[in-house]
Formats: sequence, structure tokens, C-alpha cells
Amino acid sequence: MDNSSLSVFMSTYLSGPFLIRFFYKAFSIVSTVIFFVYTIVIHKQIEEVTNTIANRKHSILVFVSFIQIFVVLCLVIFALFYL
Repeated sequence: MDNSSLSVFMSTYLSGPFLIRFFYKAFSIVSTVIFFVYTIVIHKQIEEVTNTIANRKHSILVFVSFIQIFVVLCLVIFALFYL
């Protein structure tokens, strides 16, 4: 790399707006993936509780946890492609 291409690279990719956008997108992706792992753990816990304790509303709890997983997957896709 010669000196002019290095200066173009540094002025383009190491400028303030680009770095702010990069860290914003990286934080968004990492936080949504962590939230996805959290929802999977919560779903597994709900399944264990409904298997252990017999109650009438276990299907509602499982349905709500599936909705939460779907919403988080939409957030992950949004963070990956639209931010």
C-alpha cells in the first residue's frame, strides 16, 4: 500500500461517523444474540416447569415463550441487515 491509498483508507474507515456506525451495529448484533440465548434458556425453563408442575395454563406459557423467540429472531434479522 502506498501512502496515498493508506491516507484514503484511514480517512474513510477510521473517521468518526464510520466508527460510530460500526460500534452501534456491533453492539446491536451482540446484544440481540445474547437476548436470543436468554429467550432459549427461559423457554427451556418453562418447559421443565410445565413438565414438573401440572397446571392448566402450561400451553399458554409455552406459546408466549415461542412468541418471544420469534420476536427476538426478528430483532436479530433486523440488527444484521437493516442497521
